[in-house]
Amino acid sequence: MSEQRVDWDHRENAKDSLRDWWADRFDEVILNQACGNTGQADTKRTGHNATVAPTSASGNTRILYGGGTHTTENSLSTASETLSLTYIDRALTQAELATPKIRPGLVGGERVFCFVMHPNNAKDLTTVNTAGAITWFDLQRAKAEGGKIKDNPLYSVMRDAGFIGQYKNVLLKTDSRIPLAPNTTTVRRCVLLGAQAVGVGFGKRFGPGPQGGRFQWVEKLFDYENQLGVATRLIWGAKKMQFNSRDNATIVVSAMSNAVA
Repeated sequence: MSEQRVDWDHRENAKDSLRDWWADRFDEVILNQACGNTGQADTKRTGHNATVAPTSASGNTRILYGGGTHTTENSLSTASETLSLTYIDRALTQAELATPKIRPGLVGGERVFCFVMHPNNAKDLTTVNTAGAITWFDLQRAKAEGGKIKDNPLYSVMRDAGFIGQYKNVLLKTDSRIPLAPNTTTVRRCVLLGAQAVGVGFGKRFGPGPQGGRFQWVEKLFDYENQLGVATRLIWGAKKMQFNSRDNATIVVSAMSNAVA
C-alpha cells in the first residue's frame, strides 16, 4: 500500500531514474573506448567490445606523455607534470599533423575539437601560475576585459553541455569518468576528440513501425500486483574508430592528477 500513498508517479520516477542510468553508462563506455582504457576488462562498461590501447607509431602517435619529455605513463611522477595549456597545444598540433588528419567536429556552427579531462586535472589546469607562460587565468581575464563573451555562438552550447571554457578551437569539458592510466594511481588519461572518434551501433528497434524505439520498456507486477517493477533493454555496442591501424580521431594526453586536498 505504500506505493498507493505517495504523491509521485512510479512510472515517471522509473523513467527519470533509468534515463540517468543509461546516460551515465553511455558516458562511461565512450570514455573507456576513447581513452583506450585497457585496464577495464568488464565489457558491459566498454560497449560490449574490448578496448584498444592508443596507437603509438613514431611521428604519428595518438598518446602524449606529460609535457613532452616522457615516453611512458609510469615515468610521470612529480606534481609539476600536471595538466597545463601546453599539453593541449601539443595534442592540437599532433591532431593537425596526424595521418590521416584528425578533423574537428561541428558544434554551434563552428569547427572545434573537444578536450575531456578529469575534475582533478581541471583544477590543476585552472590554477597554473607558471611565470612567463600563458595561463588559464590570463585567458579568462583577457576575455572579461574584451567584453561580449556571450556573443560567442558556442556560449549557450558550452553552458548547457557543462563545458568549462574554450582554448583556441578546443572546447574544454570535465568528466569524473576519465580513467586512470593502467597500472597507475596518479595519472589520468585526458583525451582530445575529433569527428568520428567513437562509433556507436544499435540493434533492431523494439516494436513495429516508426514508433518502435531502440529501448524496450518492460513492466512487471509483484506481490499480487501491489508493487510495480520497471526495466529497460537495449541492444547496442561502441568502439573506438580506427583507420589503417591508427586511432581515427583521438589523442590521449596523460597527466598527473593531484587529488583535491
